Amino acid sequence: MQKTLNYLIEQINEELEENVSHKRQKVKVDVEKLRKEWETLRHNLINSDNPERIAQEFVKNRTKSYLEQLFRVNDIPIDTRASKAEQLRQLLQLIRVSKTIQSGKPQ
Repeated sequence: MQKTLNYLIEQINEELEENVSHKRQKVKVDVEKLRKEWETLRHNLINSDNPERIAQEFVKNRTKSYLEQLFRVNDIPIDTRASKAEQLRQLLQLIRVSKTIQSGKPQ
């Protein structure tokens, strides 16, 4: 009986280790995806004649949880506890500042 119990405990521990390892890999992939998505979004917003429309669509089509992860992973100074409307406002302000810095003149 004790051998069976020890065997089961060993099997459970191995399974848990595999799950943790798999989750670590998944998180890494998600982080890379979030970083790439931010770079693409930022590029599109900065180079667009209508960044408001692009930003509105982006924020509208993402969950608040997803936006929180995106902002945190990319160290974007947007309040993750704010409403989506406020996050959109902050995102557009951030893009205006980025455009100003890149062009050297106010937008």
